[in-house]
Amino acid sequence: MFFLLKLSVLTCLFYLGFTVLMEAAIFLAARASGSFFYVLHRVPLGFIFGVIWLASFSLAWHITYSHFVAKFPELKNASSVFLNH
Repeated sequence: MFFLLKLSVLTCLFYLGFTVLMEAAIFLAARASGSFFYVLHRVPLGFIFGVIWLASFSLAWHITYSHFVAKFPELKNASSVFLNH
């Protein structure tokens, strides 16, 4: 599977999973106390979804890059030159 395709599919899956979990948590919190949505509207939702996307992409990058470097160990030595300077 191509590197970028695998990265994008994993990012989408993680993002969807995090979003479904967040929606379930919001639903359960709203059922427990009706004032939860008032508190949620004070936080910009774009920021929340941006953080979720960043976490999804970081996790997908870590998984995809570690598998890619395991297949091609010479790339890790080449990339460490740029990271150490």
